[in-house]
Amino acid sequence: MDCATILGMKFTNRLRMALDSSPLNQSDLARALNIKPQSVNQWLCGKNYPRHTHMDNIAKALNVSGVWLTTGEGPRSNFLQPYSWSAANNQPQNARCKLPLIPWSQLSAGIHNNISEPRDSQFIESPCQCSSNAFALEIQDDSMSPQFCLGETIVVDSEHTPVKKRYVVVKRWDEDRVVLRLAVTINGDSFLCASNHELHGAHIKLTQDWQILGVVISKFRSYRCE
Repeated sequence: MDCATILGMKFTNRLRMALDSSPLNQSDLARALNIKPQSVNQWLCGKNYPRHTHMDNIAKALNVSGVWLTTGEGPRSNFLQPYSWSAANNQPQNARCKLPLIPWSQLSAGIHNNISEPRDSQFIESPCQCSSNAFALEIQDDSMSPQFCLGETIVVDSEHTPVKKRYVVVKRWDEDRVVLRLAVTINGDSFLCASNHELHGAHIKLTQDWQILGVVISKFRSYRCE
């Protein structure tokens, strides 16, 4: 087995790992790179290897280190870089400069419908295009680590529709509890999954008891407006 084949196999594993940790599916990644979905499938199957010019764009789309993706060296995550997980042509066209930073307790109390004038909220610069119903939340636990870590801020847009595999902020109707989870569909049923599998109820069936407050479209290290 030659070196190129070995390198390709390792890249395939890293690409699969990065894609599995991202809300993007193969079609989303292809759309973000402006290439055919078949090309992404060939990379994942080890039948082809992306051109060097694609590597940085793949890393940015999946929020991983370009060095790690290419060579396997160094940390995988690239948490300090602002980015958006939504494919460009799926994003609403109207962007705004500031986002309300909503306290989790405000969402738990059910006060989220009028976020244009949020109660007890600060404002931060928006790193991406979003609707007028988008808001920001600071990560406060490690239930979704390493995808989301303490000190990071997420942008949540209530006008985005969860499809196939997306990170969502959800509230249980009969509890004052709001959580961030990965929404996935398995055999036609939808589930809410935590990254920390040791948590009680790490995998919960998404039923009518849960209300989706919005879809995560971006994350970043927060910087607040004066």
